[in-house]
Amino acid sequence: MKKLIILGLSVFSLAFGEVSDRQLKFAALSADIAMPNLENFKLMAKSSLENGVKINELKELIAHDAAYLGFPRALNALNALNEVTKGQNYELGKAREIKPDSDFYAKGVQMLSMLLGQKAPELLQNDATFDFMLKSYLFGFLFDSHILSPLDREIIVISVLSSLDGVEAQLKSHLKIAKNLGLEISDFNKITSNLEPKTAKNLLKNLKEIR
Repeated sequence: MKKLIILGLSVFSLAFGEVSDRQLKFAALSADIAMPNLENFKLMAKSSLENGVKINELKELIAHDAAYLGFPRALNALNALNEVTKGQNYELGKAREIKPDSDFYAKGVQMLSMLLGQKAPELLQNDATFDFMLKSYLFGFLFDSHILSPLDREIIVISVLSSLDGVEAQLKSHLKIAKNLGLEISDFNKITSNLEPKTAKNLLKNLKEIR
């Protein structure tokens, strides 16, 4: 089922339903980057590429992970992906279109409002610098690419945050967003079945606390 959400002049299409095999792969790959376990990441990336996932989808996944893990770890994952794809004929897929003249702050406000199901706060974290960074870069620039859907991205994020210690508040926030986008307990159980036990336990523990 699809739901159209109109915010300002933008229309967002969201797919509701069971979490897909592709999204389960994204969750596992992002957890490997977060831990990090790049040898397992390479095995998972190879398997994913052999089963329909595109190179540029994985690059977009890594780019989104960079917002939560930092550029050094993301660049290591990108190098690992390049090792997997070197000399191979995996499908590249659609490339991100860079739009340097876009108002990414305004787009970020729209996207965050859609994700939250309500108007975005005027000033995130009560700080102008972090408000601009989060809205323009994270929710504006990164989400502006349609290579991955908003739900794809939120599944990626909850997998990353479930792999880390000390980020429970952020994990709970993104679990709420994932629920807003249509994920149900059965979907979260499928996601955790593809994660390391500690990561899965952390995700389910925090999910229980927001019900």
